[in-house]
Amino acid sequence: MPLLLTSLLLWLVSYAVDSRQVLLQLSAMRPGFFVAAVMLMLLSIAVATLRYQSVLRILCPDGPVHYFPVLKLNLLTLFSAHFVPFGALADAMRALVSRKLLKMPVGKAVEGVIADRALAVAGFALFGLLLLPLQISMHWPWRIVMAQVATFGGLLVLLGVAVFGLTLHVRFLKSAAEAARRFLGHIATCHSLGWQLGLAAVSTGLFAAMLVLLGLGLGLRIPLWVAFTTTPAIYLSQVVPIFYAGFGSREIAFAALLVPSGVLVDSDAVALSLSIGLCNLAASVPGAIFAWPLLQALRGEAIAPAVK
Repeated sequence: MPLLLTSLLLWLVSYAVDSRQVLLQLSAMRPGFFVAAVMLMLLSIAVATLRYQSVLRILCPDGPVHYFPVLKLNLLTLFSAHFVPFGALADAMRALVSRKLLKMPVGKAVEGVIADRALAVAGFALFGLLLLPLQISMHWPWRIVMAQVATFGGLLVLLGVAVFGLTLHVRFLKSAAEAARRFLGHIATCHSLGWQLGLAAVSTGLFAAMLVLLGLGLGLRIPLWVAFTTTPAIYLSQVVPIFYAGFGSREIAFAALLVPSGVLVDSDAVALSLSIGLCNLAASVPGAIFAWPLLQALRGEAIAPAVK
């Protein structure tokens, strides 16, 4: 289904733009800028690993959670997300390997993956709202601004409902709500909250810099403030789980943000969006070398010696 939905969106996009022009732009990408963008993408994975490590330390306070094994796990997850046609399977693999790696109960392993995803979404949604005044000051169309307000605000409200508003009459939902509230209690301290906000800010900055570099590689000049204000929406569009690796949904989001605002024309927006997908794909390749530990975990074998 994700492959079908992504194919449908890309087919619709191909009717709205000059596909030949897009392919010519991508083929003319200057490799130096593309390689630099891939390096930034890998650096963002390193930052995301710090977030996941902090989550696992909360869930496993009595056991050591070392950085480099978790980094290898995140690289493997990125690889799986691009070479497995359904993103949720990549998260399922991450939960499984986390359980083997840290010898933690399967419930906590799943809880850790969900918490990490929720923190990433909350961070980008929060910074999306904080950066919207920049778009307003530059007189972007109000329909674009309000659509983002609804999206970012809706995501934060949805996360809040998941923590505080889940019904307590269903046993599964009661357990999920209690786990979410327990985890939020750890995050809500000044030190932990400041750490998570700092990680979210760095992630936003790295993604914005990646947009600027890819734009330069295509011969496009993307103002830094435009990259910052569009980063949250672009990032969130590419993590929608019903599409394959963000292709299709990311192109629609890019065109909807940057074409009506006059920043780019249709073909430039699609070319830049596709270059982000190719950058993500290239950055995911190093995760292939950690596929064997995953196979060991799936077979129930010991994984610790393989990830030292």
